[in-house]
Amino acid sequence: MKKKGVLFILPAILVIIIFTVGFFTSSWYLNEKVKVRLENEFSKQTKGQYSLKIGSMNISLLAGSIGFTNVSVIPDSLPSNQAAYRIAAKRADFTGLNVLRFILRKRIIVNSIELQNPSLTVTQAEPGQDKEVKEATPFSLYNVIKVFANSLKVREIQIRNFDLKLYASKKDTVPSLYSNNNQLRVINLFVGPSTKKLPGLFETDSIALVLNKFSYVTSDSLYTFQVARMEVSYQDSLLLFDSVRVIPNYSKKAFADIAGKQTDRFNIFAGKLEFRSIDLRRFFEHHDLIAPALNISAFSMVAFRDKNDKREFKRPSSLQKLILTAPVYMRIDTIKLSKSIIAYEEVAPGKKVPGRITFNDISANFTGLTNDSLLISAGRKLIFNAECRLMDDAPLKATYIFPMDTRQMVFKCSGFLTGLSMSSLNGMLEPTTGVSLKQGKIDTLDFSFSAGENESDGRLKLIYNGLKVELPDNGNEKLKFKDKVMIFVANNFVLKDSNPSGKKEPRIARMHFERNKQRFMFHYTWQTIFSGIKETVGFPDIKPKK
Repeated sequence: MKKKGVLFILPAILVIIIFTVGFFTSSWYLNEKVKVRLENEFSKQTKGQYSLKIGSMNISLLAGSIGFTNVSVIPDSLPSNQAAYRIAAKRADFTGLNVLRFILRKRIIVNSIELQNPSLTVTQAEPGQDKEVKEATPFSLYNVIKVFANSLKVREIQIRNFDLKLYASKKDTVPSLYSNNNQLRVINLFVGPSTKKLPGLFETDSIALVLNKFSYVTSDSLYTFQVARMEVSYQDSLLLFDSVRVIPNYSKKAFADIAGKQTDRFNIFAGKLEFRSIDLRRFFEHHDLIAPALNISAFSMVAFRDKNDKREFKRPSSLQKLILTAPVYMRIDTIKLSKSIIAYEEVAPGKKVPGRITFNDISANFTGLTNDSLLISAGRKLIFNAECRLMDDAPLKATYIFPMDTRQMVFKCSGFLTGLSMSSLNGMLEPTTGVSLKQGKIDTLDFSFSAGENESDGRLKLIYNGLKVELPDNGNEKLKFKDKVMIFVANNFVLKDSNPSGKKEPRIARMHFERNKQRFMFHYTWQTIFSGIKETVGFPDIKPKK
């Protein structure tokens, strides 16, 4: 009986010994062989465009873990129309491996992946105008893992404190953007036969990328761009920029000297820029902006120009030309602007103090922004509708319509203003023209005109009452005597203090202006409207002494 018991136990012990030896032998085999096969298969799947380098690999089936050291993905021989990605990590640890499922079904199920000292370097492709960018070499992540497993599932990937460098061109030696202390979280990543042909290479419940506090300086050194936070969600196709700033690097006095010409100096802030359903791959790889919607909130912009600075006489491009010749492909159906303010400050020739005009509490919609030739040939138009409070006093509505099948300065403009105290305009008029609106109120201003490459034409209806002008008191009575006489004549004999006058029908003025081709669209717009205002009120050309 004892002999039979011994004979029964010995085979069992032998099986355990064989299994144990085989188990550790297979682990050693996996460590040595899988690393090489992974590197070879990665190169094969990318057709030699990328190399996977692994310093060492350790598979511990008993502990349920896989560890890699000195892991990197390196681009090799990429064409110029493809972005290049370089990824590196000191360690990559897969923990919580389900050993039984791996042994019995060759399915890898991992609880988490942790990376140490990770970094990502992106070199963007050269931007282009093509509607369809040539796809990168097809790559199957499934083909890489199938050499040793049927599928891979990772419940959570959490990467913190990784560095990001972004180069705008393959020729650049200094990154245009650098950021650290960033985060990436992926929930329920799956790779298997069903993902072989997916453009995203894998299935996942969510991907969230957060970049913190990055900035770069423009090549001309005039501005610094700062972003407090950028968030990317692949699950929602969301791209969010938080607290975006465009900061001039020089004072108002020095800015034009550094630029070498008279120019606008911008100070810009946006609380949030939110792209919905954006094509994230095209954005990161080719700069392309393809999204159905962009929401901009808490936007503010202050533009400043000193007209005493040296001016470079140059014919500006139309808005259409700027869009059509942009170095990136654009297709944004709707841009919404809310809770915003725009201010323009200008120092007139011979003056020292700037005039200021503001557009407060702006809500606006842009529709049809694109430089896609197919959409443009189908009759695409860029339409801008806005509501605001002019000088934080009166509601103003305005509409611009730009046909996109031309590069000329062609557009239509209309607007409606109600309840403006004329004295509200003195913040701009007094410093720039030396004229002050003492009293008067605009009941309604209704205008519409068409602007062409050479001239504009339209109609304006201005209903107002109680108009009086004067010269602001600057403490120098002798130099302004002639102008005081002119103001007296204007108020009593020239200016029409109301419209309508008495029982007459309201006067409707023609707007007409021959375009100054050395000035941009906003100057063209204002001069067209001003031509109708002057005709309505009989406003003289007053040129006070400098």
